[in-house]
Amino acid sequence: MAANSFSRNITPETSQTEEKGVLRLGADDGTPIKINKDGTIEAKGFIDSSDNLEFFANGPTVFAKAKAGKDTSLLLNLNTNKSSYSSLKSYFLKFKNAFLSFSFPRLYYSHVQQKRTIFLSTKIKRIISTVLTSGSTFIYHFTRNNKIYANKVVKRFQPKIFKVPVQLKFANSFENLNDLIVIKTGQFNYVGGVRSGFAAGGERIVYVSPHEELSGLAYYKSTGSFRHVGTGDIASVFSGSSGNGEALVRSPYYYLSSKNYAFPINYTLSGGAYFFKRGPSGNFIDTQAPNSITGTNFYSVYTGLTGSSIYTDKWNGIIPAYTPFYIETWSTNGFSVGYDGAVEVVPVSGTGFDNLEIEVVGFGQGNASNQSAAETNAEGFAQAGALRKLESALIKMNATESGSSLRKYVKHIEKQTEL
Repeated sequence: MAANSFSRNITPETSQTEEKGVLRLGADDGTPIKINKDGTIEAKGFIDSSDNLEFFANGPTVFAKAKAGKDTSLLLNLNTNKSSYSSLKSYFLKFKNAFLSFSFPRLYYSHVQQKRTIFLSTKIKRIISTVLTSGSTFIYHFTRNNKIYANKVVKRFQPKIFKVPVQLKFANSFENLNDLIVIKTGQFNYVGGVRSGFAAGGERIVYVSPHEELSGLAYYKSTGSFRHVGTGDIASVFSGSSGNGEALVRSPYYYLSSKNYAFPINYTLSGGAYFFKRGPSGNFIDTQAPNSITGTNFYSVYTGLTGSSIYTDKWNGIIPAYTPFYIETWSTNGFSVGYDGAVEVVPVSGTGFDNLEIEVVGFGQGNASNQSAAETNAEGFAQAGALRKLESALIKMNATESGSSLRKYVKHIEKQTEL
C-alpha cells in the first residue's frame, strides 16, 4: 500500500461541542466518519485509491478487497488468510415482435461423454482415448436400412403455454445449423384434474428443418452390445463378449444435417416454406421445403424410433392457443451440437400483440474460490433473474398462464440434454 496515499478535502459536519470529544466528518447526506478523542476512527471501510484496495469488517472478521475484473473482486480474509472471489453481473433481454427466444450456442461434443461409457472395459476406454487424441470421432450407433447411424443427442426446450396462437421463426442472425431443429406439439395429460405433461400418444413431430444425409468416418465398438435396464436415469449395462475380441472398428457412418441450408430473414418454421440450399459450386439456390415430413431422410431413418408420432400432412406453422410444444435440437453427427442464433416464439398477427416490445434486465451475485466460477455463477443468477422478470411481464400482458409451466421455462438455462 502506498504511504500517505489517502487524501480528501473534508469539512466537519458538526461542531466538536455537539458530541464531546468526537469529530464527525462527512459529505452531505452521507455516512460520517468519527474521529474519537483517543485517536480511534469509526468508519464503514477504507479504500486506498492508489492500490485499488478496500478494507472492511464483517463482525470480527476483517477483509481486504481488490478489483480482479470489470465486475469481479478478490476478497482476502485477513483473519484466516484465505481468498475468494465475488462477482456481480447483469443480463439483458430485449424482444421485438416476439415473446421469447431459445438458443443453444455451438460446442464440441463427444459420445464418450455419455453415461454408458463408464461401463466399457478398461481396454476399450484406453483405445477410445487414443482415437479422440488423434482427432478422430467415436460414436454409439444404431443400424437402419443397412447403414450405421450415430445416436442422436437431443437438447429439449419446453416453452411457456401461450393463451394466443404463436409461430416459430429463426432470428435474423440464425446460421450454421449443423443439427436438426425438430418441433413437437401435443395434448396435455390430466391427473386428478391437474395438468401433467403430454398425454400418452399425444406427442407428435410436426416440423423438421430442411436437411440431407451426410457421411463421415468414425470408430465404434465392434463386439458386445448395450441394453437398457429400467427407465429414466438408470444407466446402461454392458453385455456380450468381453475381454478377448473387444476392439473399435473404423467405418463410414451416416447422419442428418441442415448445415448446407440458409434461411431468409423472418423465416417461419412450417411445411412448404422457402429456403436456400448450397449448390455444388458453393452458391445458394432458392428451394421449397416438402409440404410434409414424409419422404424426407428424417422420415426414412427415424420413423418408429422417436417415441412420437410424425405428422404426415402439411403443417401451417401455427401452434394454437393453450397447446403444449417442444423445440428440440437434434445432433446426429457425433462431434458437435448447437447453432448460431435463436428460435423466436412470436404472436400470430392480429391477436392483439402487434408492435410488441419487451425489455427486462436481471442481476446476480456469485461467490466462489476462483474467478471463473464466481463469474459463471453470477451470470447464471442474472440470467435466471431476467427470465423471472420476463415471466412476470408475459403474465401481466395476458400472453401466458402462471404456474409450473413458467418454472419449467426458467429451468431451461440448466441445459437439460437428453443423452
